[in-house]
Amino acid sequence: SITPMQSKHPVSEEGDSFDITLSFAGDMILATNKDTHYSGAFRDYAATHDPSYFLEKVRHIFEADDFTIANVENVFSDRALTPVAKDYSPAFWFIAPTTNINILSSSGVEGAMIANNHIRDYGQEGYNDSVAAIVNTGMQYGDASKIMYFEKSGYVISVICCGMWSESQANNIINLMKIAQQHSHYQAVVF
Repeated sequence: SITPMQSKHPVSEEGDSFDITLSFAGDMILATNKDTHYSGAFRDYAATHDPSYFLEKVRHIFEADDFTIANVENVFSDRALTPVAKDYSPAFWFIAPTTNINILSSSGVEGAMIANNHIRDYGQEGYNDSVAAIVNTGMQYGDASKIMYFEKSGYVISVICCGMWSESQANNIINLMKIAQQHSHYQAVVF
């Protein structure tokens, strides 16, 4: 974890420079919809394939960069949780075994964005199980209240994860930006 900065200036000597490469991957669903049952569904593949199989075509990108952050659009839990009611159609509920988080961790992903419309498909329990699964791999997570911090050579980048489904969320983004500016040299906002 990153401690608050002592200075807002990079720690490298004046004139020294270095690159930081970030990769962002959107809307990764590492699950099958709860009501979907057919041969070859994602849940079947995940149960029978090595986790590194799923991102093998982009792993070289994720491993070559400094930090990869992926938007994870499903719950991770090994419990039989009840899906939350949704008042719109079509509606989807995505839940996967906690071992599916290894699809990301085995392929060079360091951060999971969970500020999305599926992380609470199975309520607070599903959310808590998901956070535990992510943290247990050593990855960071970011949601509408938790900022991710990544550091290279003393230079700290914050990643603010947020939804933007309504204008009311803008105030939270501004508040998180103020916090992130105190603890990082560079701030990225990801919707």
